[in-house]
Amino acid sequence: MRLKYHDYIDEAEVGAIRFDGYDSAILGLDANGFLVYDYDKMVRIPMEQGMSMQEAIEWLDYNVLSVMGGQGFTVLYR
Repeated sequence: MRLKYHDYIDEAEVGAIRFDGYDSAILGLDANGFLVYDYDKMVRIPMEQGMSMQEAIEWLDYNVLSVMGGQGFTVLYR
């Protein structure tokens, strides 16, 4: 049986970062119990809300991925 993203959220470590609005881009968990996201799926989410690809990449990189400093950061699959 293949796990769904909500199963990974339930199993993630308490300190794992979860990006609001990006649950559908979750691929699984890394060895530390942190959520792993698919970068391409993350880019598509703001595009579905009307951004161009370039706008979505810039917005995602600046506003979402910049939180990755420190403990409990999320690994991104690109």
